[in-house]
Amino acid sequence: MVSRSSPLLPRREEMQRLGVDVDRELHAGKQSRVFAGTVNGHTAVVKLTEARLADRAALAERMAMTESLADLTEVVAAPIRIDDSLVSAVGDWWLTATPFVAGRQADIAVTADAWLLGRTLGELHAELGRLGEWHLPPVEALVDDRGDRSRWQLLHGDFSDQNVIVTPNGPRVFDFDDCGYGPVLYDVANSLYMVLFDAEVNADGSRYSAFRSPFLDGYADATRHAVDRVVIDSLIGSRIDALGRWLDDLERAPIGIRTSSPEWLNVLRAFVATHTSTPTRGPR
Repeated sequence: MVSRSSPLLPRREEMQRLGVDVDRELHAGKQSRVFAGTVNGHTAVVKLTEARLADRAALAERMAMTESLADLTEVVAAPIRIDDSLVSAVGDWWLTATPFVAGRQADIAVTADAWLLGRTLGELHAELGRLGEWHLPPVEALVDDRGDRSRWQLLHGDFSDQNVIVTPNGPRVFDFDDCGYGPVLYDVANSLYMVLFDAEVNADGSRYSAFRSPFLDGYADATRHAVDRVVIDSLIGSRIDALGRWLDDLERAPIGIRTSSPEWLNVLRAFVATHTSTPTRGPR
């Protein structure tokens, strides 16, 4: 997943000067690499983000928001400050860290976990709504939205089973790197969109249909309001439309799409081609 043009990782001694040591790599993305490690001797998850691909001020604002959010709810772990900084420069990378949390990844194929994910997102939205104003843009797919923004609030922006760890003391939510403003149900729709995409690409339509209802039920249970399925489907359509616009103009696309291989771009285009902007309830 890491681009061939990515800079070399910092030398171990550069990291150790900051009190940071890394062990095994957990995940490599389009602009970041994530490691299990320690910060000042305490177990942590250490993330290195390519400096040329990410704005330090924006990253620091998101980390500060996460720190404030962690003061409101134990569902979110506060980031670790290194030399009193939430974002540290090391080589050609920005370094951030969060505590290591032992647990298991939520399983979207399990009804109880789908419900738990929905409920967790509903609870998270309540706390995000309590935060004050932050200098953050709309979530990426909504940057060009010119509709009424008066009821927008902070969203996670990338809520999925990949960013939730289930512990004996309840779920913990991570990775607010894509957080921004938008209508609250966009986060719900985006979570469903990601499962829909995965189901279609893997030719397993039942995965989406089995996840959808318990996820929405869990969200409704947390918010104590029925979820408008028509609005959700419209927002899923809007998310697919955004993907289509990015594919038509790769220079304006998020880094993960802009640096994709031609083969993966064809997969994305095939997915968009199976949908229109009309509401969708699942794989066709």
